[in-house]
Amino acid sequence: MAIDTVVTDPSLKAVLTASREARQQAIDLLTLTSSPTTAALPPATAAVQISKQQKLLNGYLAQLRGLQRQATFGARDTKAQTAEARQEVDRLHLQLQNLYYEQRHLQGEIAACEAYNHTYLELPLIPESEFLALFPAHVGASEEALMAARIEHEHAEREALEQQRQGLLKMKQGLIADNKRRKEDLASLDKQLENFIDAAKPIQKTLEKLPGRQSPRGNLGHRALRNLRARQFTTSKAILNAARDIALKISNPTPGSEISVQGRHIQNEVKTPAASSERAMPHSQDANSVAAIALLHGGSK
Repeated sequence: MAIDTVVTDPSLKAVLTASREARQQAIDLLTLTSSPTTAALPPATAAVQISKQQKLLNGYLAQLRGLQRQATFGARDTKAQTAEARQEVDRLHLQLQNLYYEQRHLQGEIAACEAYNHTYLELPLIPESEFLALFPAHVGASEEALMAARIEHEHAEREALEQQRQGLLKMKQGLIADNKRRKEDLASLDKQLENFIDAAKPIQKTLEKLPGRQSPRGNLGHRALRNLRARQFTTSKAILNAARDIALKISNPTPGSEISVQGRHIQNEVKTPAASSERAMPHSQDANSVAAIALLHGGSK
């Protein structure tokens, strides 16, 4: 391959041309110095011709040096430009690699978001058909808007149920406190009745000291009356205990149980604590009334 076809730069072609001329001049100078014709010439004439050829060769060499210097400087400039261009290419390549990295990261995040198991998919929402039947305005809405509306509806329903539960809980606590207070009243009923009986004893003694009760027949009648009063007192206590048991059973009913009062069976059909609380108070009052009436009846006789 000819060098002229390889080198295309004008400055380098000038260097090649100058180098050929210098080489040819050097060959001519050697030919001149070794030629027999030059040897036959007078020394002064031969020296003049050789001097001319040397000067011409020095001119070509000086031209070749200048061109070589220009080529060297041009090569340096080209290397510097190449380095700058390489740095720019490296910078752009690094940016491209960063973009590829961000692309892969974003693709991974998108895939993770698409494969994420969302919590709202596990919510016990009402069926979509039922929701659309309740709210026809959402018919034809997008899937995202429909799901948001269903979640909002579920949230409102749960808030309403929570408020209702809180109200029922407060009612339950009130009923428990009321039942506790009534149980305490029933527990203190025995002590109150004993105090009532103790307070009625002076009246009974006063009645025993009335005239007409000191004869032998009166003594017999007094003993009979005392026995009768004892039996009545025992009966009244039994009635009191039965009434108290009935009141306790009514205040704390057991579903399906039966309570026997004066030969009648009462079936407990307790459904709510409020019903048992409403029943407990009248029966406890009836028990108090039965005991008081029995005691007064026994005292009056």
